[in-house]
Amino acid sequence: MLKLLESISYRDTNQFPALFLDYVDKKEELNYFYKYYPDLKGFQQLIEERSSFDSGKREILKNHFFNQYDGIEIHENVKENIEKLSSPDTFTLTTGHQLNLFTGPLYFIYKILTVINLAETLKKEFPDKTFVPLYWMASEDHDFEEIQYFNFDGKKYRWESDQKGAVGRFSLDKIQDFLKTLPVPEVYKSFYSGSSSLAEAHLKLVNHLFAEYGLVVLDADSKELKASFGDIIKNDTDSKSSFVNTDRSTKALKKLDYTTPVNPRKINYFYLADGLRERIEINGDEFYYDSNTEVQKIIIGDLIKNEPEKISPNVISRPLYQEYILPNLAYVGGPSELSYWLQLKSTFESLNINFPLLVPRYSASLVSEKALKKLKEIGLDHLKTLFEEERVVLKKLLIKNDLLDGDKHENWTKEIEKLFHTIKEEAEKKDKTLGPSVEGRKMKVLKELKKIRTKMESAEIRNQEILRNRFYFAKDELFPGGSFQERFDNVFEYLAENESFISELKQNFRNPFNFTHTIFKA
Repeated sequence: MLKLLESISYRDTNQFPALFLDYVDKKEELNYFYKYYPDLKGFQQLIEERSSFDSGKREILKNHFFNQYDGIEIHENVKENIEKLSSPDTFTLTTGHQLNLFTGPLYFIYKILTVINLAETLKKEFPDKTFVPLYWMASEDHDFEEIQYFNFDGKKYRWESDQKGAVGRFSLDKIQDFLKTLPVPEVYKSFYSGSSSLAEAHLKLVNHLFAEYGLVVLDADSKELKASFGDIIKNDTDSKSSFVNTDRSTKALKKLDYTTPVNPRKINYFYLADGLRERIEINGDEFYYDSNTEVQKIIIGDLIKNEPEKISPNVISRPLYQEYILPNLAYVGGPSELSYWLQLKSTFESLNINFPLLVPRYSASLVSEKALKKLKEIGLDHLKTLFEEERVVLKKLLIKNDLLDGDKHENWTKEIEKLFHTIKEEAEKKDKTLGPSVEGRKMKVLKELKKIRTKMESAEIRNQEILRNRFYFAKDELFPGGSFQERFDNVFEYLAENESFISELKQNFRNPFNFTHTIFKA
């Protein structure tokens, strides 16, 4: 049974980039880079603006969903949300992610639960509106190395395949041997063994886990959806708007000393075909891409008109595609995602596309009863301490457990300073110019004393094996393999121990506007 233990600020985790932290903290210098802050006031303002979303695009979207779910068991709550997309009073709340095997790291689950809880929260505040939680599958992504594995009980399970191109189109004909090696229940393996593509398997898996909450899954690798986006692609490739405006915002953020996650290209689209996803480049007025054998010239206008499914947005243009085809209010993302969305607002404005509210996803750590017991035994009272620098924490614990005399070390410093003060006074009686020389030598002695103290502390830490082991038992749960837990652990490891894990997470997360890192007893 999950239990809330502590909430700490994102900043205190020492895990997230400065741009994201300052955005959450409403730093004034960042106001230009987003439209509204993600709170109830911001949602009210955006709801009013988005009520005019084109009814034709709503019907295209609804029809796409019913075609996409054909042959898949569809929950009544999902069906109802899709039907309601026809209404001007219905809006989506979107998160997106790659097609990681068996959902990948825990934060994928946290993303989904954020949009679900956000939809329920907004429904209570705006009861005359409908809010549909939506997961956008990154089925066109081609970085297979990022998604081909997941971690379970400290072991990495990796699916090897020599397929190329969009991962959502990968065939699963040869995945059976890999599935046999996995410690995952057969019901979840069946989604992969019973599907023709990775996109189909991923859709079935996510649908199984979250359909009861009305989550709608979107695979936007679609001719119809891209055809509706065609005018934007043509405008963007002609004007280089996504490059010019994103580049301007990127430079402005760098002037404010922020590190930006992505760099725009002159053409922010790929050419997509089975087994192939290559950047579309431009030379003068000519567009081309590198095929497996040679350079291929293309005419963008003809491609948009006749084969729009062969144009694939990249990290810069995918948000444009998303917001153009969806009646969307918010994008829920992690620290790096929201950081690059802050680079995009001026591009959205130049193409006259809605810019959504940017909502931080839930962030959490899970600590076992066993780890909590060990921490209690060594006197660590606040779990926030586990996120601090290890040496500093261990030193505090040694002092607290009377294993290190911190006062003694401080007294040594005071005695040296007192001694040199006396020496300085005597030296200056002989020669006023000797004062700085004595002061300089004092600083050298204090510096050496600090080194000696550090070595003594390290030796004492090594000596206190029981305290050290208890500390690291808990530390390793929060940072398995040295990685932040939510970026490493897989949900099925927790579902194996607790079948209600996801529903309990949903209940315990609660307020999606409480932008803090949550620590649970698992």
